[in-house]
Amino acid sequence: MTSPYSRRVFLAHGAQTLGAMPTLIASSWVYGMDTPSFAMDESYKHLREQDLSILLVLLPIALGIDLQVSRPEDHPLLSQSLKAMDHVSDQLSERNRNDLMLLLTLLSLPVTRIALGLWRPWKEATRDELVGFLGRWEKSIMSFRRFGYQSLMQLMEYAFYGVPGNAAAIGYPGIPPSIGPFLRRFQSERTTR
Repeated sequence: MTSPYSRRVFLAHGAQTLGAMPTLIASSWVYGMDTPSFAMDESYKHLREQDLSILLVLLPIALGIDLQVSRPEDHPLLSQSLKAMDHVSDQLSERNRNDLMLLLTLLSLPVTRIALGLWRPWKEATRDELVGFLGRWEKSIMSFRRFGYQSLMQLMEYAFYGVPGNAAAIGYPGIPPSIGPFLRRFQSERTTR
């Protein structure tokens, strides 16, 4: 029987760590390179720079709204939505928040992003690729992907429509009725802080 502290076990773990280093280094380099300056804010409690990059790309696709990072007039709306997503994640239970952060981490790492169904980096993916990615996750036979899809959609819907004026700014008549009860709680907690 091999001791957990044997030289063989130590070397095996060391080799695995060394093998993973290029991916970790490359991932650290990738983090943040796509995040525009208007989205950077030190007041985020949970969302990290790499999370912001992913959410900025997914938000318009997931909600079917015409917001673009390349248009300066959209920056305030996108920035408010990111801050609202951070607030929504703060309202989650610790377990749900940890699951969400793990999902965002997996989506941000190049190796796992590819394994999860998106070949190109988030910023380079076409609209059709992103729509296909979300659609495959929504209808997947794997519960992990369906759960990931639902988690991301709920985060973005609650956050976007929770910001007063967002719906009107994109010409939407009002918030979806299905998320009304949560939004009332979300907005009351924001005003009491």
